[in-house]
Amino acid sequence: MKSYKQIFFSILLSIWVFLPDIAFAQIKDLPDFFIRIPTQPYDNSVYNESIFAEQLYNETTYYVNGQPQATNLPILMENGRTMLPLRLIGEACGASVAWNSNEQQAIITLNNHKTIIKPSSNVMLVNNEQLNIDTAPLMHNDTLYLPLRSIGEALGKKIIWQSKLGQSFIIVCNQEQNFSNRSQFNELLSKTYLKQMLLENNRKLLDVGQSAIISVDETGNYYRNYAAIDESTAWHNFDGMFPDETETMAKKLGCTFRYYDPPMPNAETLTAFYADGDVKIIYDVPPYHSFNAFIYGNYVYITEYYNDTKQFLRINLETAQNEYFIPEIIKEKDYLKANQLK
Repeated sequence: MKSYKQIFFSILLSIWVFLPDIAFAQIKDLPDFFIRIPTQPYDNSVYNESIFAEQLYNETTYYVNGQPQATNLPILMENGRTMLPLRLIGEACGASVAWNSNEQQAIITLNNHKTIIKPSSNVMLVNNEQLNIDTAPLMHNDTLYLPLRSIGEALGKKIIWQSKLGQSFIIVCNQEQNFSNRSQFNELLSKTYLKQMLLENNRKLLDVGQSAIISVDETGNYYRNYAAIDESTAWHNFDGMFPDETETMAKKLGCTFRYYDPPMPNAETLTAFYADGDVKIIYDVPPYHSFNAFIYGNYVYITEYYNDTKQFLRINLETAQNEYFIPEIIKEKDYLKANQLK
């Protein structure tokens, strides 16, 4: 009969043997290809330090199965379409990408999926079937570029576009995934672009908005980007125009509403702090924007101001906790009606 010591070391040995496979399985859960495309400069003020490292030497960081890579190939825009280098994404996804100089065409093979593409042609051949391309492939510095949707069709992959933090994120994976789900996309960022920052500060990512992230450290202190919430006078409880309505909804959802109101021109943020320690960003705006809000019924009604323009929105506060709050643009009369009903 084995001693407890022998059993213990047998278990340790089993863990050590299977650990690489476990780690590999976790990596394979991440998308084949994941890249961030800055759509606007990220605000880098004292109250809103930059979350993303600036690109150096025109290099772009992307992730293959969760592992960081870098390329000097630029991202192009053509006819309002984002164009990415075919070989870069194809090989990241495990495809063979060959160039036939005689026929002046690219041949992409992945498993049983074969695609033939010619520069400047609005048609590509996918498994012997012709598919139209809304923006023709183009050659740039001897590199063939395709619009995103066509890259997905060429590889037999799903292309998912996600917009957060004033950035665009492109996800290439085998099957449709709900990266609009808050927890799933936050987990993806935690394992890629935000991984180093979170590890260095022993923090867990809680939510991602258009101008801010909320995280928590191991002692339970909350942070908005790099600023500790409990050290910032900009955070205060949000009562809105109708304190009774706000209190009723807070009890119903099991949360406390808090508002980040920094000195201009930094971003303002309305959040829900839940009793279980989770935090969700209800609404936040870029620098130089501002908003007024009140809670009525199940909704928060918002007027957002930017320069001489304003828009009216409402957000359903009974959104599931693992999902993002989604603003719905409404007419001014509907905003005023909600305001008057109270």
